[in-house]
Amino acid sequence: MSNSSDHIGILGGTFDPIHIGHLIIAEEVRVMMDLDKIIFMPAGVPWFRNNNDVSSAERRVRMIELSIECNPNFELSSLEVAREGITYTADTLEILRSQVGPEAEISFIMGMDVLENFHLWKTPEKVVGLCNLIVVNRPGNQSVDVNSVVHRYPELGPTMRIIHVPRMEISSSVIRERVKNGDSIRYLVPGNVEKYILDNQLYKGSDIS
Repeated sequence: MSNSSDHIGILGGTFDPIHIGHLIIAEEVRVMMDLDKIIFMPAGVPWFRNNNDVSSAERRVRMIELSIECNPNFELSSLEVAREGITYTADTLEILRSQVGPEAEISFIMGMDVLENFHLWKTPEKVVGLCNLIVVNRPGNQSVDVNSVVHRYPELGPTMRIIHVPRMEISSSVIRERVKNGDSIRYLVPGNVEKYILDNQLYKGSDIS
């Protein structure tokens, strides 16, 4: 885990599977925001998805490990997947804060589409109190009234940053569908992740492996 004085970026998600778009966003944010570390935090049982629709934590964690093994600025946290039941960002951040100490600066990375539904999260005001928000916007994707979000949560004003990254038309759902159909996923995921998916016959049937 990072030092107590680090500025840490948290990139959460199901990562089913992790793909090149995730890695590009993480590196762009790290460089642009001068972060010491990006911590990839795969979700345990996301509140918005049925557990039967998500690959096992073990496999999702392994794909992240393979993806980040060559980048010393990337880390993996199993904090959420190690917990039982549905996981919420506010609870996770509270645990993380206790682990890294009060001096560390924590920034939670989310997409503009996620910010649009931020008010639906469990205790969003608690999230705001525990971290900064880094909102990733892609060209042509500015559809959220950011001012209305800040009006609802005034504490966001001085702590939220919006950064622009290259638009990447890659999604985990498309990758799963391509694997199921026997189509190539080369260059959509790191080579070692592609090999892991194929070797373990992930996403081949109608059921998630």
